[in-house]
Parts: sequence; structure tokens; C-alpha cells
Amino acid sequence: MRAAFLLLCLAASPVLAAPKASSSAEEVEVDHVGLAALLIRDGHWDRAAAALAEADPASESIDLTRYHTLSGMIALHDQRFDAAVTSFEAAVAKATELGTAEPMLFLQLAQARLGAEDFDGALAAVDLAGALEDTVPAVWLLRSRAHWGAGRKDEGYAALLEGIRRFPERGDLVQHQVLLLVELDLFREAVEVGRTYLAGDDVGADAYVLLAEALRQAGEHREAIELLEAARLRFPANQDVLVQLAGTWLAHGVPSAAGVVLQEATELDARFALEAAECFRQSGEIDRALYMNGLVVDAEAKVRQRLGLLIEDERFEQALALEARLARHGLTDDSGVAYALAYARFMTGDYSGAEKWLTRITDTKIFEAATQLRTVMASCEEEPWTCR
Repeated sequence: MRAAFLLLCLAASPVLAAPKASSSAEEVEVDHVGLAALLIRDGHWDRAAAALAEADPASESIDLTRYHTLSGMIALHDQRFDAAVTSFEAAVAKATELGTAEPMLFLQLAQARLGAEDFDGALAAVDLAGALEDTVPAVWLLRSRAHWGAGRKDEGYAALLEGIRRFPERGDLVQHQVLLLVELDLFREAVEVGRTYLAGDDVGADAYVLLAEALRQAGEHREAIELLEAARLRFPANQDVLVQLAGTWLAHGVPSAAGVVLQEATELDARFALEAAECFRQSGEIDRALYMNGLVVDAEAKVRQRLGLLIEDERFEQALALEARLARHGLTDDSGVAYALAYARFMTGDYSGAEKWLTRITDTKIFEAATQLRTVMASCEEEPWTCR
């Protein structure tokens, strides 16, 4: 989230201006640098990288400052921070040579160095972008994060407060303040700042999630739930809100409520079905768990979970009916699955079938349970009336 914010702040750099029309047929025919700039502006990063790769940096007609800057932005977007530093430093060197270095270029270099954990180098670059202090909030966020990363937390927090003073309308700075307070274990202060921010206008779902996490850390699960339930009504299609709410219900010891929320999230993204089924299993609602299991997309995870659910609900015959599916996915080589099938065979009175699965167990942790099951089976064979 932070990286995306900074990229948006820095995307207004003059080096990204659309290329001017040229009378040269050669230049108009193929302008890979200009095309890359346009693709970056439209958010097509992979295509921009492909276009820029076609450019020849040795060409006398190429704008090297622009070329290196775009290379740096692509590397930064891909979180290849060392490569981004190299590209931005090359851009700075060329721009300085030409006397065209702009403050925004130093800010981009600062972000790359921050990602590469060169915190003092990032601060040095930010200082060279000082002309942007009153116009670009990212200056103060970068300063704060660089000081913080270098272990100077007081200076990092002070830089952030200065940014908030200059840009009180920027909620992203306030959200970062909440994050820092949480990291300092100052949960009450984080909650107070967060609540003040939520009272403002145009507050996004991420602010609710952030404050709810602070409340959770402070042990205020009920307040976090109330806050997230309000966010759920305001942002019904926001997955982050639903996932955070489900996690908070689970931490509060109410897996059934967590399952209901994750079932709702499954309508937005099927990958939550597995977790919803697990929540219902924890709450003892096996039928609901089996229903959600039926919506799981991952075939291996689906059949493994279904086996466990059926055995927990003592539906041993149905569990054994999964043997072929489990084998098809190569899961019968798993010691946990083998033990589950052995247990199901034992519970249906098929001791020889149980032994067949027990012999396939290789995991030392499960081997002890297998030994105990063998002991029980031996006792049942000697005194069958005790196992009816």
C-alpha cells in the first residue's frame, strides 16, 4: 500500500511527459522510450518494460535521463530495489551533467534507496528534493520511514508529524502515524488518533482496517468488531474488511461468526471457502463446513479437508469413499491422510484394511498415534465385545 502510494505521488515527474512530435521519420517510426512512458502512465508495467527493452541507450538521439528514470520506475514497481537505485543514480548523473536535475528525480532515488534499506542514502536524496517539502507529502513520509528504518524512531515520528502539520488533509500520513504508534506498542494512542481520523470525511476502508488492528492489539476485540461491522455495512464488497472482521471474530473466540463473514467473502473470491469451512468446523457446524468445502476450488485441499470433516462427524463410510480421489491427487502418500483412512477403517471394523494404511505412515510424529491405534486394534481382536 505504501509503495503504491509513493509511486502515485512520484508519477507526476516531468520525465514522463508525452513525447513531442518530430519531423524525423526515423524518430516517429519507433519511439520506445516515449511508448514506455505512456504505458507506465496507463499502468501497463510489463508492457512498458518490454517497450523500454527495445530502446538502445547507446543511440545518440535517446534521452538518457528519461530512459534511466523509466527503468528505475519499472524496477521500483517490481520491487527490484537495487536495480532501481542503479537506474535512478544513472538518471541523476546524466541530468546533473546536463544541468536538468529536477527535485522529483531525487525523490524517486530516495524511494529506491529506502526499498534497498540504504536509509541514510535515502535521507540524503530526500534532502536534495527539499524544494518539494510544501507540495509533495511523500517527502515527509520518506523522511519518516528512512529515520525509522535507521533506528531513529523519535526523528522518524517527528518528520511524520511535520508532514501531517503541512498536509492535514492527507489521511495516508495519519494512517502511517497509527502504524508507527502500533509498532511502538502505544495502542491507546493509536486508537485515539485513528478515531479522530475516522470522524473526518472521505475515509476509506483501509483506515477502518488499520484502526481495528490497533484495537485488537490493545485487546479491545469487541470495539474492533463493532468498528469492522460498521465498515462492512459501508464497504460491503471490500475483502480486506471482511477478512479482518473474520479474524477478529476468531480471535474473540466466535468461529461461527467468522465463518459467516468468510462465507460472504467467498462470494467475492472463492479462495475463502476453505477458511470458511474450517471456521464452521471449529464451531461444530459440520454440515455448514461441508457445504463450504463443496465450494473450494483447490481440488487437493478440498478432498483433504473433506476427509477430516467426515471423520470428525463420524461419517466413516463416506470418508472411505474418498480413497480413490485422494489417491488420484497423490495424497495417500501423506502420513496424516494414511492415518485418517486407517482410523476410518478401524471404526468400520476393517482391521486388516486399517493395518494396510498404518504401514504407509512414515512421519515420526504420527507414528506414535499409529502405534496406539495398533494397540487398540489388538485389544479389540482379543476381546471384541469391548469395542462394540
